[in-house]
Amino acid sequence: MNEKWLKGDDEDSWYYMLENGDLYSWESETRDGMFNGEDRFIENLGEEFYHNPGLLSELELIRENTN
Repeated sequence: MNEKWLKGDDEDSWYYMLENGDLYSWESETRDGMFNGEDRFIENLGEEFYHNPGLLSELELIRENTN
């Protein structure tokens, strides 16, 4: 898997994005060296965000200004 990892605002938040643009919150825990696979799907942002993660900061600004 060629996911890209992103650090959240606090120390313990991590996110990853798949090549198709699916963004997940990493919430898995390891048990006996295996992940439990309970990550939370957030949304599909599109492949352009995978190839250019810098677009995430622009998306955040747009969302802040439209809410």
